[in-house]
Amino acid sequence: RHFVPVVFHFRHQRYDHDFHIARFLSAEVTDDLLRSLAPTEPYKPPPRVYRVEMGTEMLEGVKPDPPKRDGLVMQPVGFYDIPSDLRRQLRGRGSDMLSGELSSALTFEGYSGRFGKLLYTEEIQMEVDIQRYNMEKTTLQMGNFNPRFTLLKLRVPGLAENRPSVLKGDHLFVQKRNGDRVEPTRYKGYVHDVELLDVKLGFHNNLVSNFVTGMTFDVQFTFGRLPLRLQHRAVRDASSKSMMEYVLFPKASSVGLFPNKRDPSASFSFFNRMLQDNEEQNRAVRHIVAGTSRPAPYLIFGPPGTGKTMTTVEAIKQVHHLQGESRILACAPSNSAADLLAQRLIRQPEFRKSLFRMNAVSRRWDTLPQELKDAKCCNYDSGREVYFPSKEEIIKNYRIVVTTLVTAGRLASANFPPGHFTHVFIDESGHAVEPEAVIPVSG
Repeated sequence: RHFVPVVFHFRHQRYDHDFHIARFLSAEVTDDLLRSLAPTEPYKPPPRVYRVEMGTEMLEGVKPDPPKRDGLVMQPVGFYDIPSDLRRQLRGRGSDMLSGELSSALTFEGYSGRFGKLLYTEEIQMEVDIQRYNMEKTTLQMGNFNPRFTLLKLRVPGLAENRPSVLKGDHLFVQKRNGDRVEPTRYKGYVHDVELLDVKLGFHNNLVSNFVTGMTFDVQFTFGRLPLRLQHRAVRDASSKSMMEYVLFPKASSVGLFPNKRDPSASFSFFNRMLQDNEEQNRAVRHIVAGTSRPAPYLIFGPPGTGKTMTTVEAIKQVHHLQGESRILACAPSNSAADLLAQRLIRQPEFRKSLFRMNAVSRRWDTLPQELKDAKCCNYDSGREVYFPSKEEIIKNYRIVVTTLVTAGRLASANFPPGHFTHVFIDESGHAVEPEAVIPVSG
C-alpha cells in the first residue's frame, strides 16, 4: 500500500487570501499471491509457559523398549538444568548485565561460559515456543498397536511438517477435561511411534484402564533435552583441552604446527575425475589429505551448488585410500545430509565394506534411502529395529562412521581410545549451531 500526500490550494475571493487543505491518498496494489499471504485470523500473542498448578499429581507413562541390542555403552551425560538466577536475569532483573557479558569478546577461556549461557537462553525460548502447539479439549484413540500393552493415539495437526517436532522417546503431558474444569492428575505419555499426523503414546495404566472413547484432554508438548545436554558437555569438554584452542581459535602461527602427512604437491589419481580438472577443488583435496592446516581445521566454503560436498567426499575417499591407519568420522547436521555422504561413499566397493551409517534410535527404517537399505550399512537388524554394535565391533570392522552431529554424541560418550578417529569431517556445518558442531570434535 502506497500513501501519497495531496495538497489543494484555494483562494477566498471575498477576503482575498489563500488557504490549503491537505489529504493523504492511498493506493493498494494486490494480486492472488498477496491475498494468499493475508492473515486468516486475528493476531494472538504467544501463550505464556504452562505452569503446573499446586497439588497436581503426575503419573509416569510407559517408555518405549530400548534397542534389543545396545552394545555401545555410554557414559552418563549431565542434565545441565537451567540455573534459576539466569531465568531471573532473562525476566528483566539483571538483563543488562547479562547482555554485557554476552557482548564481550569471545575467548577460549570464556568459551564454555559464553556458549553455556547461550544454550540456556535458547532452551528458555524453546520452552515458550513449544507452548504454541499445546492443544485443548482434544480426544485420544485407543488401539492395539503393541502386543504387550495398550497405546493411545493422538492426532497432531502440523506433525508432518515438524510443527511440533515429536520423535520416538520424547514425552508429553495430558490432563483430563471435565467440562471447563481440568482434573488435577497429569499423565506423562512417552512416544512409541510417529506416523504422519499421529503419535502413539504409552501412559500409566490408571489412564488406560479408565479410558472411554470421547474423553477430552488438554495436551502440553515438551522437547527432548538430550541434544542440548550433549552440546553443553561438548563446550565444557572443549574448553578443558588445551589443544582445542588451536581448533576453535586458530592463529596463523598454529596453522601447520604438525608435520604434513604427505607432500601436498604430490599427485594422485582422483576417484572423481571432474575434481581433478578443477584447480580449487583439486588443491583443497590435496591439502586436506596432507593435513597442511593441522591442528587448525580446513574450511571449504562457497555458494550453493559449487561442489563443497563433492570435494568433502573425495577427501574422505583419498584419506581412506592413501592412509591405511586412518579412522574417519563423517558428520552432518541432518539425516538427509548424512545419508547423502553415505550414499556417495558406498557406490564403490572399497568404501562400502568399511562404512557404518549410524542412525539414532528415533529414526524409522522406512525413512532410509533405498540405496542405504540395499547396502546393509546401517544399524538396523533383520526386524528393521535400531541396534548399536559395541565399541570393539566398530573399532574392528569400520574405518568410516557416518552419523549426524547429535548422534555422534553416542560415540563421544563411549570412551573410544584417545585418537581413534584420526579425521573428523563435518558437511553442511553452516547449518549447525557451533556447540552442535563441537560435539564430534571435542569428544
